[in-house]
Amino acid sequence: MFANVPPGAGTGPFLFNAPAAPLDGNGYSLDLVRLAIAQLYAPTATPTAHNEAQTWLLAFQASPAAWGIARSLLADEIFGALTMQIKISRDWQTLSPTDIEPLRQELVARLVQSAAGPPFVTTKICTALAAFAFKAVPESWPRPVHSLCQDFRAQMSSATATPSQRVALELALLDFFTVLPEEMQKAVFTPDSRKHRFQVEVQQDAALALEMALTVLRTELVEGTGEDERNVVIALKKKGLLCVLSWANLHQGIPFE
Repeated sequence: MFANVPPGAGTGPFLFNAPAAPLDGNGYSLDLVRLAIAQLYAPTATPTAHNEAQTWLLAFQASPAAWGIARSLLADEIFGALTMQIKISRDWQTLSPTDIEPLRQELVARLVQSAAGPPFVTTKICTALAAFAFKAVPESWPRPVHSLCQDFRAQMSSATATPSQRVALELALLDFFTVLPEEMQKAVFTPDSRKHRFQVEVQQDAALALEMALTVLRTELVEGTGEDERNVVIALKKKGLLCVLSWANLHQGIPFE
């Protein structure tokens, strides 16, 4: 059943032939992880096969190999964003300092790319990026709100960006500014000084996130607006309102000037 898997790699949970693929020392590869994901969500998988795939994937997420393989999965798999969030939250200390900035750049790039895709993928990447911010601020990522505003404005002002792409980017940025305070409420910061440092860093530019949301909410629908444009404005207003509510609900609040 696993004729193509090198000796010593382990058979894994699969009910079909695994592809020949380079394996790391822990017996994981990008192809094997994708096979396990396929089995996990396969409608024809038996409960036993489902549980075996889930167990195998949980072990993968805890392994050092997950750092590199999850980055490869970010392009087209929500599992990649989920795994990246888990690695950042639980295993940050195992990430090489030289890999911190490339990982930030990749997460931001994936967020930009996900803007035109399914909303649930965008949200999951936002969650991974928020987890990154908690760990990286301020030493490795000062002023994350301001930084993302600059990154996205550069994309939106590009001469090649279409109106629909600009709207998608604006929606994705509002998503992140909504997820950031939500995740901050859930996060357990140790020691307490890290939470304080993060709050101070976010407070510097929180007004940028709120002003973006409020600007969207102030947009008026004029008489004669086409249906497509009306739908865009409504979608932006919904995102803007969720963003404002998220900041308003932030535990203990952060004062905005």
